[in-house]
Amino acid sequence: MKNSIRKSAIATLAAGTLLFSGVAASTAAFAQDQVPASVVDANLNGGKGTIHLVKYDDSKGTKDPTGTKDQFADGQTPNPIKGIEFTLTPITAAPGIPSVADAVKSNDKIKELGALQASAAEAALKGGAGWTFGNPIVQKTGENGEINFADLPLGVYLLQETNSKAADGKTYKGAAASLVYLPTTNPKDQSSWIKSEKGDQYAVWVYPKNSLENNVKAVEDTNKEVGETVTYTISATVPTSKKLKTPFEGREYDLNEFGFWDNLDEKLQLLDAKSVKVSVGTDAQKTQLEPADFASTIYKGDGKGVKEDGKDVKATGQELVVALTNSGLDKVAKAKIADSTVKVYLEFSPKVMASGLAPNQAIVVKNNGEGKGTTIPEPTNPPENPDKGEKTNTVVTGWGKIEITKTDGDKKKLKGAEFEVYGITKGGKKEKISINGQDKWTTPDSGVVTIDGLHANNLEDFTKTGESISNDQYKSYELLETKAPVVDGVQYELNRTPIPFTIEVKELTKVTTEETWTLDAQGNVVSKDSAVKTTVESVSTPASDKTLSLFKATEVVNIPVKPKLPLTGGAGIAAFGILGLAVIGGGLYAAKRNEKKNA
Repeated sequence: MKNSIRKSAIATLAAGTLLFSGVAASTAAFAQDQVPASVVDANLNGGKGTIHLVKYDDSKGTKDPTGTKDQFADGQTPNPIKGIEFTLTPITAAPGIPSVADAVKSNDKIKELGALQASAAEAALKGGAGWTFGNPIVQKTGENGEINFADLPLGVYLLQETNSKAADGKTYKGAAASLVYLPTTNPKDQSSWIKSEKGDQYAVWVYPKNSLENNVKAVEDTNKEVGETVTYTISATVPTSKKLKTPFEGREYDLNEFGFWDNLDEKLQLLDAKSVKVSVGTDAQKTQLEPADFASTIYKGDGKGVKEDGKDVKATGQELVVALTNSGLDKVAKAKIADSTVKVYLEFSPKVMASGLAPNQAIVVKNNGEGKGTTIPEPTNPPENPDKGEKTNTVVTGWGKIEITKTDGDKKKLKGAEFEVYGITKGGKKEKISINGQDKWTTPDSGVVTIDGLHANNLEDFTKTGESISNDQYKSYELLETKAPVVDGVQYELNRTPIPFTIEVKELTKVTTEETWTLDAQGNVVSKDSAVKTTVESVSTPASDKTLSLFKATEVVNIPVKPKLPLTGGAGIAAFGILGLAVIGGGLYAAKRNEKKNA
């Protein structure tokens, strides 16, 4: 009776301590060094046991977690993941527990053992009073996604997933740290401990079921000039989710945070939140969430937001924070359970404000758990530590300019010349260009006019470059002079044919390599490659630098109108008539002379 009461107490205290990526393992229990099955036999296998770990993705179902080997639902088999790194660290002492090894074999520290938390242990690794640890064991999952941590002294272990990139290069959602108790109560009868299949040692099976971590940012910018809007879409995979045994504050599922943080390049500006949309589903079929399912806030690029009377208010700017509310979290979790391939999609459309290269990267924060989570990023404040989440890839868009110098051939600058620009698509279509509502440009007194804000010809939607651009993308531009200048009473000739030119991103291979571009904690663009960084900085270089990426300079020469034969009046026509008569008279004289010779 005494053992039964003690095991019931420790099962209650230790419940939920064996957690991994939101998957609760079995209740832990401990007993004194006695022979009966209900107590711990400290001499079994020399007092050592094994923690079996199998890492698999979330494409297959499981039964409720038990810590035993029969973990999978009927007819289901796991998809193991090779190459994921885990670190197992023995906890030798904890606050109120001078010896964990002794505590797991006695009744003295049942309450203290049950109160241990993985988060506290993980934090204590960096230094925490009352905590001590043994040497960590680091291993990677093998061909079958397995790691067998064998010959472990009985005790409590901190299990961490320390590298979530698999052998095939895919990255998975890192599992939360958890505590594993060795031994663990057998859930089948609650009167013994889980043992190996042979029964010769204590054992526990841990099955972290993790989702593929894949957060992708894309841009739609085909032929979008400065002054127009481009559309960004972020697609993010969803962590493995399950229904809560007890609903918590209106939530029925364990997905407790999902948010996006995007600090846009300074050449872009999100004017309002009308374009912000959040959907759940697959690339083929998405369902848009209701406005009540998420909260979005736009901040100025200083990261401080805008306040009126001490309250945060929405503002035009570069910084966008979006977070799912409780209703949105539950909708996404429910969809995830029904289809493991679903994602969350964030879409928004900022306005292009200036020319240059605009690299952009977002951060996605998501997690799950049994209780209330802290939504990061918060709907009303930018995250203090954006590195907490997972970064997307970086996408780059480019806009440039053409500088036109109008001269008379002798380097005299001419004002009053009027130009238009046409885009020539890869499919051969010609379209007139308008930038911020302007479709004609006239040279001023300096004779120099700049047409600023033309989309790059060799980079479309970031994924299409060079020959791979679509038939709708402008492969080149044409400059057309539509009005010739008149300067100091002198009329100049029109240019008779269009002048072709291109706006191109230099070092395109480097620009389209994800590793080239990163964001620092403040959202500023930094580069690992100095050559590419020069390209980024060059967009602010004075226009006189003709080597500038995304910059084109051309000199358009006009000549004065040539004098034409006058058609009416004046000395000119009289002289022409006299000259004509002289020619005619000379002809008659020659004819008479020939007649006399022949007579």
